[in-house]
Amino acid sequence: MADGKRLVLRGVNVAAYSDDETDSVEQMLRLTSEDDYRKIAAEGFNCVRLNLWATALRSEGGWEWLDQQRAWAASHSLYLILDMHTPPGGFQGPEYEGSFWSDPALQEHTIELWKETVRRINGDPTIYLFATSMAAIVVLSGSRGPALVARPPAE
Repeated sequence: MADGKRLVLRGVNVAAYSDDETDSVEQMLRLTSEDDYRKIAAEGFNCVRLNLWATALRSEGGWEWLDQQRAWAASHSLYLILDMHTPPGGFQGPEYEGSFWSDPALQEHTIELWKETVRRINGDPTIYLFATSMAAIVVLSGSRGPALVARPPAE
């Protein structure tokens, strides 16, 4: 922290994503409410790890949804960790068999989503409310890309 004090994050995970690209974006975007943030703060937590779904962010209402989550977190004095849980190409967990790591277009889409996210955070006229509430950004959640996975040598 800027004042030199140690910050201990006590948080919960808020899921608003889907591993299935056919799920309803509208349904996912309605999973959380301000009351959820109020309850999280009332229970003594100070941080929310907010799982992001690339499909939702790129859909109508996606950016407004993120702005609303940020506002609710700020109004209840909660830090946010933005976690790109399901980037373009799908969730990056251990069983992932998609083409994210070999498809430059999917990688570029992810970079563009993060650029837009940062632009929106920095461009907010009330950024001072959020500057103290943004704890971290998780570029890719659970990523097991080629550089992170041990592979047997080719024969």
